Amino acid sequence: MRRRKLRVVLTVLLCAVMVLCGGYLLEFFVIQPSLSESDTDELRGILSQAGATSQSSKAPAASSAAEPSFSEQLAALQAVCPDIKGWLKIEGTQIDYPVLQSSASDPDYYLHRSYKGEYRDAGSLYLQYDCSPDESKCSIIYGHHMRDDSMFGTLPGYDNLSYLLAHPSFAYGDETGWHTYVIFAVLETTTAYKFNRTTFTDSADFAAYLKELQSKSLFETGVSVSENDQIMLLATCSYERSNGRTIVCGVKRN
Repeated sequence: MRRRKLRVVLTVLLCAVMVLCGGYLLEFFVIQPSLSESDTDELRGILSQAGATSQSSKAPAASSAAEPSFSEQLAALQAVCPDIKGWLKIEGTQIDYPVLQSSASDPDYYLHRSYKGEYRDAGSLYLQYDCSPDESKCSIIYGHHMRDDSMFGTLPGYDNLSYLLAHPSFAYGDETGWHTYVIFAVLETTTAYKFNRTTFTDSADFAAYLKELQSKSLFETGVSVSENDQIMLLATCSYERSNGRTIVCGVKRN
């Protein structure tokens, strides 16, 4: 009798564990990715609608000559969420996302949050709190290395030279328009290396930082960079080593 009761209890417990595990897997692999993609689609829709509205409001001659400015589209996004500071694209990849920014009091707020402030396992792409791509010598964007290649899931592809040659630059749009960043270094490092500097004592300090990035690069890209430039770093986790990080470094060219 006792053995029978024990078997019943164990069966119930096993079923409960299976249900919990199934629920977790469903949440992690289906529900969360779907929610993240829906969030991005909503913002892409706002971009598209703002672009269409801007275009239709222009005079016929002007509208046929030029695309609507990204600053107008960004303003529409910021009406929904003021923390949206720009948009990042890498042609030929899945990286096509809004970039948010929090504050010094909670710099990683968007690590696991959508632009709505709701929990998302994939989080959002976000700028380090103490930089501005329009003004800073160095800006840094963080994003999760997701298994389904969303967010910065494809960024570690830059470990291969062929991938770098196929995708040698990225685009960042903000209130000043779209800007092209040409990749001058790719790093595979760990959290022990403090790459995330955004302020420098002088030009010599910044020049030394640039030289350090280039010296740690997996490849000699042949792309020149100097203390007179502005750069942007894209950073994500690398699963090839403990506390690994993949850092893709681009220099602003327009």
